[in-house]
Parts: sequence; structure tokens; C-alpha cells
Amino acid sequence: MANSLHQVNLTISQEEDRLLLRLSTSKQHEYRLWLTRRFVRALWTVLMKAAERQPGIGEQSDESVRQALLSFQHDAALKGADFKTAYQGTALETPFGNDPVLLTGAKLKTQRSGAIELSLDTADKRTLSVVLDSNLLHSLCGVIAAAAAKAEWDLDLKVGEPLLSAPARGPMMH
Repeated sequence: MANSLHQVNLTISQEEDRLLLRLSTSKQHEYRLWLTRRFVRALWTVLMKAAERQPGIGEQSDESVRQALLSFQHDAALKGADFKTAYQGTALETPFGNDPVLLTGAKLKTQRSGAIELSLDTADKRTLSVVLDSNLLHSLCGVIAAAAAKAEWDLDLKVGEPLLSAPARGPMMH
């Protein structure tokens, strides 16, 4: 059974040129995970597939509408997220140990409830599975995009494309 994600902390290690992801779960566990630039690029593809499976998004046949809805949903989730509460990583068990482990793979599965189960594979053949609702999924995407930008990895991680204007219907006169 997968853990529910409780808190996320992502910091940059300039010396390692990696991101240190610390995840705390509803089971009072903390996982310390290294994310490389290459892994973040691959993980982003998986996360975007999950975001596009959210209700109301995947049913849209028009790609620009789908991307606009995705952008709107992402912005709404980030506005409602709690980024002010400090990460509380003390007194948590560390099932993978105190030292961070390198992530090498990611898979997702949609549960019957509509929540996303994200499985993260480590270099030493362990797997961490966490359950993400839509808000947690978008919050995780927001944190990863911000950290990758701060690390200056030039990945251009963004969620959706806002629909800025209505399609042209011919010349307009005024």
C-alpha cells in the first residue's frame, strides 16, 4: 500500500549538482532522495502525464483547451498550497536510511479514486510509492520547477499553456 504524501522539501546541492528531495508521509516516514537533472527531465514527463489524466483535462479534444485547463488547474492548486509552514523532518523514521539515495525511475498508476500513485525507483532497487491527489501533484510540480530553475538547469519546466486569446474569426473592425 502506498503512503500519502504529507510534506515536501526540495533543496539544491551545488556541490553534487543535484536536488535533495525530502518527502514525509502520513506514516511518519521521511525519504531522502537525490534527483539529477536527467532524472528531473524524465520525471517531469511522468508528472505531466499524471496531470493530464486529471478529471476535466483528459476529456478535452482540443490541445490548446487541454493545456489552458491544465495551466488553470495548476495555478489554482499552487494558490491554495501551504508553502509557509516549515518542513518538519524531525522525529520521523527514515526507512531508506539517513543518507539520500539516487532516484533512477518513476512510474504512475491512476487509482480508482482518481488519485495518482507515483512509484519512485532507487539505484539500489528499492521503490517508494506515494499517493498524490490533484493538489499535491501540482504542488510537487511547482516545487520541482522552482528548484530546477534556481539550479539553473535550463529545463523550462512549465505546466500547461494559458489560453491568452480567443481564436481569430476573421478581420475585426472598430
